[in-house]
Amino acid sequence: MPNVIIDLYIPHASCPCSPARNDPKADRFNTLLLDLKEQRPGLAYRVFALNTHFAMFKTNLQVAAVLRDEGHDALPLIFVEGELRFKGSYPVREELEAVLNERENTGRLGA
Repeated sequence: MPNVIIDLYIPHASCPCSPARNDPKADRFNTLLLDLKEQRPGLAYRVFALNTHFAMFKTNLQVAAVLRDEGHDALPLIFVEGELRFKGSYPVREELEAVLNERENTGRLGA
């Protein structure tokens, strides 16, 4: 069972048949997650794309509220242990590691 779960709510899932739709920032973040997962065995992440997991965007009340109030430009939304930590852009390694270290050192996330 993972120690930390990261949930990503993204605008669309990339399709290998359509390279024009690939998002270089999302690709870099995915590479970062894969790297961190190797370094932190207790890390797990789930990706929900609006075009393939629409129900998840409706059932998560925080996600639904952000989309209602701010629209799709607020994506991606990145939750760590159920807490919204990043909105509107993908964090760089240092930002994500700071959140993970905070969780690791205190057993919880701060505000």
